[in-house]
Amino acid sequence: MALTSATQSSLRIEALNFSSSGRIATVDYQQTMSNFVISTNTSSQSNGLSTDTATIGGVLSGSALEGKTISIETPVALTIPSTLDYPTASKVVIKGAANSVVQMTVLPNGRVLIELDADGNGCFEASANKAWSELR
Repeated sequence: MALTSATQSSLRIEALNFSSSGRIATVDYQQTMSNFVISTNTSSQSNGLSTDTATIGGVLSGSALEGKTISIETPVALTIPSTLDYPTASKVVIKGAANSVVQMTVLPNGRVLIELDADGNGCFEASANKAWSELR
């Protein structure tokens, strides 16, 4: 069946405050997600092609993180056209202890720039330009 018009579908999942705890063997654990949101959108065109976009954001904490938190955000949505197996746009920012940051920015032609600010001073000390396929 061929599409005769453009269509769009969306999904949004929110966990504004979710926590769990338990015991594995003799080790107690707890973990929390706060303000966690995942949104996806698929836009289909009448020619059968489509584009998927996704954003994610929120804060994770737990005993495995020794009381510290990790926040994740996508200030630029992850965008993947149906004709490609890699994204054409996105920026993902992960913030950790002592304001450390890992930032991933999608580049043209299936590449991604990964940058690390380990000491949280606002300057990236290390970076790597990788093919998207290397991250799988």
